[in-house]
Amino acid sequence: FRVLVGNYLITAVCFNRPYLKKKLTLGSVVTISGKWDKHRQTVSVQELKNGPHQEDKSIEPVYSVKENVTVKMMRRFIKEALQHHLDS
Repeated sequence: FRVLVGNYLITAVCFNRPYLKKKLTLGSVVTISGKWDKHRQTVSVQELKNGPHQEDKSIEPVYSVKENVTVKMMRRFIKEALQHHLDS
């Protein structure tokens, strides 16, 4: 789908998310995050939220994962390891 960001019209690509077609309406405000390709003027969407960006001053790391491990799983593993380390 196409997204108007200020004066720029860019392409947002969402893989394997057919349900988004029902959630998005023309003219609605959405917040997307993902990997930006400046040459193609395209964002590979990792996260999409309805509504304007809520600045919460948090930064979430993105890890390079392979095979059956997802980024969400990796974050959980790291969180559990840190909690275990702090409890020791």
